[in-house]
Amino acid sequence: MAAPPTTPSPNYMGIPVEIRRQTFGLLLKNELLGKHHESGIDGYGSAKYGLSAQVLRVNRQLYEEASTVLYNENIFYFSFFNNWCETGRLIHKGEIDHRGFPVWNWEEIEMNGTSPLIRYQYERNVPLWSLPQMKNVKRWRILVFTAMGSHPKLLYSSTLNFSTRLDLQNGSQSLKEFARAICRNGVQDLDILVVNDERQENYVESEEDLGGWVLDEDPMANYYMPMGKPLEVVLQPLTMIRNVQHCRIRNPTPDDFEGRRPKMNLSTHDEKLLGSHLGLTKETCDTMKSQTKIEHAFEMWEWLLEYAQSFESRHLFYEVSVPTYECNDPIETVYSDDFERDKIKNKWLEVMKDHPVEQAMKRANMASYEDDLASFKRQRSRVVHFLEDQYQREVKTWTKLCQFIQGYDLNAHTFFEEYPDDAYQRRTPGFKPDDHFWSLEERNDCAPEIAITYLRDCVDAFKRDMSSELKNTIRLHEYSLKKKNKSDDEQTTAKKRQSLECKRTRLMESLTRAYDDFDVAALRSNFKEVVDGLEEEFRRVRRARKALLTSDVLDKPEVDLGEDEDEVDDRIDWDATGWNTESKTVLAWAYWDFPDYYHTEDGWKKKEKVDQKVDEGVDIEPYWWNGL
Repeated sequence: MAAPPTTPSPNYMGIPVEIRRQTFGLLLKNELLGKHHESGIDGYGSAKYGLSAQVLRVNRQLYEEASTVLYNENIFYFSFFNNWCETGRLIHKGEIDHRGFPVWNWEEIEMNGTSPLIRYQYERNVPLWSLPQMKNVKRWRILVFTAMGSHPKLLYSSTLNFSTRLDLQNGSQSLKEFARAICRNGVQDLDILVVNDERQENYVESEEDLGGWVLDEDPMANYYMPMGKPLEVVLQPLTMIRNVQHCRIRNPTPDDFEGRRPKMNLSTHDEKLLGSHLGLTKETCDTMKSQTKIEHAFEMWEWLLEYAQSFESRHLFYEVSVPTYECNDPIETVYSDDFERDKIKNKWLEVMKDHPVEQAMKRANMASYEDDLASFKRQRSRVVHFLEDQYQREVKTWTKLCQFIQGYDLNAHTFFEEYPDDAYQRRTPGFKPDDHFWSLEERNDCAPEIAITYLRDCVDAFKRDMSSELKNTIRLHEYSLKKKNKSDDEQTTAKKRQSLECKRTRLMESLTRAYDDFDVAALRSNFKEVVDGLEEEFRRVRRARKALLTSDVLDKPEVDLGEDEDEVDDRIDWDATGWNTESKTVLAWAYWDFPDYYHTEDGWKKKEKVDQKVDEGVDIEPYWWNGL
């Protein structure tokens, strides 16, 4: 009796993609994700997102299909609540009425609402633009707080120092950082909810507390800052966003807060205030919808930082000056002992001020943080011009090394024709040691010495131009960073940068030992490994340089360094040059240093066995170097 036909086991991947997308919609879509209450965090720290994100971990195909539903069809929420002005450039002067405006029932509305990505950024303490998922989100809802009514008069102060501006940002999420993260992502829908908040808090009471703030003529006046900022200040960072398909700026409704209703009727108060700024809101929306080109100082800063980093595989140029929201002084987050911290900090500043690149990078960093393009470009020119000599040395030494590798035909037993200082002769396979006795200088002109000389020159060219004192200070700072609890990514990056130069030093030492010990295999492998590492660094320098000098989309950059040769971008083809071919030939200098020995696959043998080994077909060329 024939067995009944078996039905195939159900396979989810065999379901039509349209049905799978509907399934993903049930698992990964939640209309409450873009609302303030549902995107908050409960008392145990767990998320209230209502998503079944486990489907993203099944396999790569399901991840790609499901992530499209997750990021394109959900509304992600972003709340911006800042007690003080974002950069500290708007300050208060004069006496104000500080009775406040109780527009919302602030005790009932939770202020910790965040979307999954924003919460992830908070927990990891990383910039928003570094999250790869940010570019996939197409629908955003932003909640901002502003003072649209009788807010005090605010004036600009250019005397406010940079550390005070950082202090004004502590404990708040930067709307400018959020705008930078999504400015080039092609957002489909951007919904901006504006809440009128004119509560005021006492911030300073004496001139010592002001720093660069402007005091009122009346010494008895009280100084307050509004909890919300003027609408012009709130919307200004959003103007860097482009290519938004649908954009609107409106007052929130009670439904946006899931039933948590305000005390005051929005239709009679806040809508009138927002309506008085109709021209500003319309202009902001038109700007975000436009496709006009715009230059971003923060992007140029990233390219400049990458270019400066590329000149040595150590730490960043002036990494300790990068602004952080946790502390005004990044050095303070590194050292626990006050005395040791102040000692190292003063030493760093004392040595750093004598190096022009460190000075220019610090000023460029501050200019990019404030979106001051003119100042940033001036500092960028100083950095690039100072590093230009070293870059040209890298190009020159790398070109010579590549020409030697590509010009040395291993299979044909020929040498490259052009040697340094025109002091080398062209060697041919017909050259015999009996025809001419090599002196010590002539033996140093053989191919291994040329290769090692070119390689050492290239390695030296990749070291940063700075004093040894400054290098030691950087190393001390790196050592202190490793002692603290940093994230795994930061530790991994720091270790890689610190170990790369040490590894190259060890390889060069091994290369020298292989040269002295006549170890052809070790000489070949170490030489190739060092060259491959230098090639990757040189490609990184070239990529950063091209991005840096082509970042000006509106006009030509102030840095005019001429055209670079495209030939230096060609990669080394080891197989085409024959350097990967294994050889049984002997290094040339071995014949002269050890005339009583000869080299075979089994090692060095006594010379009396030469005739026997030659009869057996062993390839012996003591007068010819064929090591690489």
